[in-house]
Order: sequence, then C-alpha cells, then structure tokens
Amino acid sequence: MLQACDGLCNKIRKYIVSLAWAPLLMIGSAWAQVPALRLLNSVEIPVSPTNTLPGTFSFDISFVDQSDGTYYLADRNNKAVDALFAESIVKQIVPNNGHAPFAGISPPVFSTATAGPNGVVPAFPWLFVTDAPSRVLNFDLRQNPPLTVSEV
Repeated sequence: MLQACDGLCNKIRKYIVSLAWAPLLMIGSAWAQVPALRLLNSVEIPVSPTNTLPGTFSFDISFVDQSDGTYYLADRNNKAVDALFAESIVKQIVPNNGHAPFAGISPPVFSTATAGPNGVVPAFPWLFVTDAPSRVLNFDLRQNPPLTVSEV
C-alpha cells in the first residue's frame, strides 16, 4: 500500500539528497583549483660538439621506459639520443663501435626525410633508434657508454 507524502516529507527527501551530493561537489570544486597541466621542472640539454647549428630546436619522438623512468629524446641538433633520469641528464647516446653518426639536421633545415635520430624505443637492455635514411641502430644499455651492437 502506498502512502501519500506531504510537503514536509518532500523537504526531508530533498535535504537528504542534497547532503549526499555535498561532499562530492566540494571535492570537485577543490580539483577545479588545480590546473590540468603545469610545468614541474625543466632540464637543460647540453650542446654537443657535433651540433653545427645555433641552439637545440630539432627533435623527434621521445619515450619513457616505465621500468626505470628513463626518458629518451631523439635530439637531431646534437646528433644523439638524450637519456634523462630523475630530472637530470644522464648521457647522450651516439653511434659507436664503427657505426656512422646519426644524420642530424641537414639542408634544407627542417627536412625530416634526411634528419635523425628519429624514433626511440627502449626495451631493456636494448635501445632501438631509427635514423635517416631508413636505418635502425640497436644499443646495449648495459654498457657505459651504451654500445652500438647492430645496424639494419
């Protein structure tokens, strides 16, 4: 059997529903005060001796190795892969062991068809790096400095 609800009953229901939502609304407004995106810190990338252009402005794909938090950046100006960890530069990785250097940036400037390094993919203990013209280098990250072990 259903009972009719008087005005007081409706007011109580609205009050209870309002109390249930109040904490959620307060949390939402607190979250609204925090910006969605903000700069936490910056790290200066050193200019390598192989950089023949002013500054460091040309880079390509970067990747974070989730296993150790190392950030790898394909740095075309420096003709290297910059490896950063814990807010500081760890090392610049360059081809070695008889392998030709990365292509870097070549005329015309901003021509991505002739630039490199390009993409980076870490899969410890290996780092795979693409370079122009369509070559892939494999580095052994267990070595210091990382050793170029193969090229395709």
